[in-house]
Amino acid sequence: MFGKEPDENNINGSEFQLVIERYESMMFDEQVGFFEEDEFELIIDFYESRNELDKAMRAAEHAFIQYPFSAYFLIKKAELLFEARDIDAAFEMLKRAEVLDAGEIEIQLLKADLLSYRGQYSQAINLLKKAQRQVEKEELPEVLIAQADVYEAWEKFEMVFHVLKKVLLLEALNEEALQRIWLAVDITEKYGESIELHKKLIDKDPYNYQAWYNLGQAYKGLGLFEKAAEAMEYVTLIDEGHDMAFRDLAEIWLRLDEPQKALDCFRRVIEMDEEYEEIYFGMGEANELMGNYGKARYYFRKAVHLDPYYSDAFFRIGENFRKEKRLSDAMQSYKKALKLEGDNVEYLARFGEVSLELGFKEEAIQNYKKIIRLEPHDIEGYLRLSRLMMDLEERSELAELINEAVATVGEEPRLLYVLGAILMAEGKRQQALVVITEALNKDFRNYPLLFEMHSPLIHDRDLLDLIDLFKEN
Repeated sequence: MFGKEPDENNINGSEFQLVIERYESMMFDEQVGFFEEDEFELIIDFYESRNELDKAMRAAEHAFIQYPFSAYFLIKKAELLFEARDIDAAFEMLKRAEVLDAGEIEIQLLKADLLSYRGQYSQAINLLKKAQRQVEKEELPEVLIAQADVYEAWEKFEMVFHVLKKVLLLEALNEEALQRIWLAVDITEKYGESIELHKKLIDKDPYNYQAWYNLGQAYKGLGLFEKAAEAMEYVTLIDEGHDMAFRDLAEIWLRLDEPQKALDCFRRVIEMDEEYEEIYFGMGEANELMGNYGKARYYFRKAVHLDPYYSDAFFRIGENFRKEKRLSDAMQSYKKALKLEGDNVEYLARFGEVSLELGFKEEAIQNYKKIIRLEPHDIEGYLRLSRLMMDLEERSELAELINEAVATVGEEPRLLYVLGAILMAEGKRQQALVVITEALNKDFRNYPLLFEMHSPLIHDRDLLDLIDLFKEN
């Protein structure tokens, strides 16, 4: 809370080094001479920045001995004790600081942090609400932000939103509130309220680029991508170095099927920033939308070069090969993706589909079986597997799988149709007709699944009469 970088307006770099050397020399000789208050502050911050908390606390003690009426050094030591997770000692130190300066707001803010760390959120909020009534108007945003910290730790994100909204209505350019409010909006889905708030902020100051950015995010959350793009473009006009706005704008252009505009934004990000695998992945997606499959693979490979574990990039390489009918190459890429993320249902489904196209039916079956193990309520997964196993006449095993599925998800009509088709194919007509009747009762419109699973049934007179009976009713 109180840590600072060395203030080079008061002490330059060489003088700062001399202060540290003089202090350490005196500590070595087990005596401490006189230091100015700002020198002690620099010494404490120096050790804190190096995570040498014991040395920082010792310096704070020496400082308080020389300046016994300075609450600052007691507060600073309390903060260091908090960092060391000595909560009781930190509270004791704040009590001593309160005796010297009961009106110091930093004491209440740090107390709230300590209470929040202990999970005593209500007490922390009550303390800060009391502090709100005592502080000057210009200090109120700082107290409200501390309140937002507590609500965030408490996971009460609606309250985080409302408190940060208060900050922004008091201080429209409060950078911390502008940057933090978006998380609360995204979690609570208060997109409409966010739009209303940020429009007010923009009316006060049209050059408030962070307000434009948050407005764009809110529009994106509502799926209003054209408006989101317009807001993000304002951000990039006001702040040409806002790399996150260019990234988000690129993603929005992809959603709007504007791949060339997306590419232009991604290139701007690369110009102003380091290379990121996500940027190259986005450039791959843009080229894929444009039908430039070779170029798309080039950018997906660049993404993989930066992150060898980027499974989505391997998958997209496979997808681009598939679109060019290069199925064997696609299979190799899907295998790499599955090696990294073997339980990804999308990867497994595509791998199974391409395996089938290449004639590797058993390999496809193994992938489809894995999908239903991972997602036992996925009816489409069972139907996909059923078509293939019926084609290969692996009916007994399929019947077991479908019965297990019915036990898991209940008598889902599509599963009953599959089971009915299996029983008919196995010659168990009476049993089959009972199951099919149940399916027809539950969901008549899906009866064509019977013929899809076992095509000879289209000539079965008894079955057709049963279907006609339900059709008439």
